[in-house]
Amino acid sequence: MTLLDVNEFHGVIAVSAAYVVMYYVYMCAGPASHEVGASEAQQRWGRRIFGNLHEQSPAFLLAMWSFAAFVSPQGAADLGKAYLVLRAMYPLIWLARGDFDPTIFSCTIPQYGIIIYMMASVFALSHFGLDLRGIFLGYHTLGAATFAAVFLGGFFGMCALTTAVKSAGFFPAPVADKKKA
Repeated sequence: MTLLDVNEFHGVIAVSAAYVVMYYVYMCAGPASHEVGASEAQQRWGRRIFGNLHEQSPAFLLAMWSFAAFVSPQGAADLGKAYLVLRAMYPLIWLARGDFDPTIFSCTIPQYGIIIYMMASVFALSHFGLDLRGIFLGYHTLGAATFAAVFLGGFFGMCALTTAVKSAGFFPAPVADKKKA
């Protein structure tokens, strides 16, 4: 017995399959660069392209499948495809810059917006009967972009809070790195 119509979820299944392939390709980047004796910068690149993907995997997959099941399978597939494109940009931006650079936020923050929008949509529908797509003029992408901006505002707020905590002396001052001295 099938609980869901496979045809209705075809797009989300395709995004999930592509995500799993991407997951294992990125997973190999760190160890492979170590095995071939690549520079520390290249090894860090390999570790971080997988690390960031891995860190976001539970939130992305939960949000996408919840959105597909309760809001819109097609909308979940479309947002999932956008997420995959943005995720594919992460290692390319890092390569172009030669190391971590704030430019990387141009692909990570929109991904966070997609995740937050999908999960917020499920929550709003299940708890309040509210379809967030209607608030965003019928565009899931506008909702995702709005939540990316909200995330960015929250990030800057956390930076301010972290600075205040640092200034208040709750934690010991950082010890100078002997390698840099």
